[in-house]
This record gives sequence, structure tokens and C-alpha cells, in this order.
Amino acid sequence: MSGINASNNRQFLSLSGTVTVPGIGFASSNKTGIYSPGANQLAITNNGVQSLVFDASGNATFAGTVNFPGGGGTVTTSNTVTLTNKTINGASNTLTVLLASQVSGTLPVLNGGTGVTVSTGSGSNVLSTSPTLVTPLLGTPTSGVLTNATGLPLTTGVTGLLPVANGGTASSTAGAALTALGAAASGVNTDITALDQDVTVTATGTIAATSIGYRGLPQNAQTAGYTLALADAGKHISITTGNIIIPANGSVAFPIGTTIVLFNNSGSTQTITITTDTLRLAGTTTAAGARTLAVYGLATCVKVASTTWVVSGNVT
Repeated sequence: MSGINASNNRQFLSLSGTVTVPGIGFASSNKTGIYSPGANQLAITNNGVQSLVFDASGNATFAGTVNFPGGGGTVTTSNTVTLTNKTINGASNTLTVLLASQVSGTLPVLNGGTGVTVSTGSGSNVLSTSPTLVTPLLGTPTSGVLTNATGLPLTTGVTGLLPVANGGTASSTAGAALTALGAAASGVNTDITALDQDVTVTATGTIAATSIGYRGLPQNAQTAGYTLALADAGKHISITTGNIIIPANGSVAFPIGTTIVLFNNSGSTQTITITTDTLRLAGTTTAAGARTLAVYGLATCVKVASTTWVVSGNVT
């Protein structure tokens, strides 16, 4: 070690040293002290073991643990310690602050807060200039809106898509929103658990026998010969003339369990025929040929197998 004169200032210089022989040590404990492990680095060694090092950028690394006086335990690289309302996780290198207790002040709008501590109010601290809060900001919404002198339309002055993580759909289209939310893929979102009494369910394809059906028998009125279609499942056909044809499964694949009611809305009998499949008359061994629907008679047709229907009612 030596002293030199640099610009009229005295500077004390020491050897860089090592972890076991620090450049600055102590006579009573020569393996404990301060040394420089590399260019622009500073380290502290305890009994020949590095306990703290500062790199060239000033970042500090502890080799041991950090103790907080007053309780809370010891933080290591693999445990979690809670200090009142703050949790330090050494494994994930995170600090969590519980907002439910021992937090003071009001989070400003700039940081995602409301700027106020009450559920209603007005002023520059709330969401727009001098707004009127019809619905409490922190309460249960009813039918109120947030307005100001010129209104607050969401269709103008708004850019970007709100992510799912922030309560949005991350999309501007319904299809992409379903994909983003995962509602069409799996989970309870694919199940309808309740419908209001004024909701209409419109079918655009084949209606399964186990799907939600009608509470009544919607009418499909016909005035000429008619061949049943998939959309007739769960309905009744009111026909005045021309007879009714049940198509073969190979032509129109009604789901097993499909039920259709036929009403002869005329003063003459009409015929029910099936193309190539089997039409059984309920309660008999009759399984072939056309069936006759009586004057103003009703007949219920149920598909009981892939190529078999059973008809009952005012038919022979």
C-alpha cells in the first residue's frame, strides 16, 4: 500500500486483494475485510467467504440472507416472508403489498385509481372534467350513466382493444372475442343454464333431440303436398291438401328422437308416406305402406331408429 499525490489531493491505495486475503483487512481477523474482485468492483469478505459484492454498475448481491429487525423472519432465495402487509418472495424476487390494510392516501387517476375515497362525487379527480355520477362509482350499477356537459361517448376518442386481463375481450369482433375468452372451446361457458321467458332460441342447423326445445308446437302451415324438413323437428304441420312425405334417412338425417305432429286441416283424408325407410303404426305389427290421416285428425310421428319412424293418433 502507498500514498500518492494527485492534483493536490492525497489518495490511499491498496492492493486489490482476494476473498481470503482482502486488500483491506484486520489484524485480529485477516480473512475479513474489503477487496476488489475485478475492475470497478467492490466486495466484502467474512472469514474468507464473499458476503456482499457491488458490480461495476453498482448492483449489490448478498450471499447470505437479509434480516429485518422487529420481526418478519429471514428472506432467502427460496422462501416467502410477510412483514405486516408486505410480502417479500425471495424465490420469485417479488414484493407484494396488501392494499386491504395499512395503506394510506388515495390512488390518483394517473395510476389507475379514482382519485377519491367516496363512491359519488364530481370534480377533476373523477373520470372526466366536471362529470355527474348518476351511478355510484364504487357501488352496484343500476341504470345510471357517467355524463358531463357534452356526454362521454365510447365511440369517439377511444383507441385500442381492452385486453382480457383488464376485463375486455381483446377483440373487435364477436368471433374473435369468443376465441380470446375461450368460451367456444371448453368450460361452463358452453353450457346454457337459464333462459329468460322472453328469449327466443333460433336453430340454424340440426336440432338434437336432447337440446332445449319449444314449450309448445310451433306451426308450419302448408297448402300443398309437403316433405318434412329438419327445421320441422318439434313443430306441427298444418296441411290443407296434398299429403305428407317423410324423407328417407339417407336424404334427410333427422336425429333419433325427433318428434313431429301432423294436423289434417281439411274435410278430406290425407296420406302419410315414407320414401324408403320404415313407418310403423303404433300398437300394431303394421310396418309398411302409406298411412291415412283422418279428417281434421292429428298424428304424432317419432323417429325411434336411424331408418324407423312410429306414427300414432287418428291414423289407419
